[in-house]
Amino acid sequence: MKSIIGILDKIRVINSAPILLRFTIETPSEYVNCVTAKNDIIDKLLLLPEKQYVLEVSGRYNKRKQLVVNQISIVNPDDTIRRLGIY
Repeated sequence: MKSIIGILDKIRVINSAPILLRFTIETPSEYVNCVTAKNDIIDKLLLLPEKQYVLEVSGRYNKRKQLVVNQISIVNPDDTIRRLGIY
């Protein structure tokens, strides 16, 4: 499993049924395209604004060199995130 830490950017819903979400993690050296179909991860990510939070994501790469995310955690949670229970 691969783990990456970076800034959350470009959140897009690819498909609505079944739901599929695409987002980008911006690291100092590269941009990593990520996808997920897990509802608990999607619910959290859709509440977060772009380019404001640092995430740690874990998953495996698919054939298209996208990271298929299984786990996320917010590295820099603030009071808003704690009140929403997202961290």
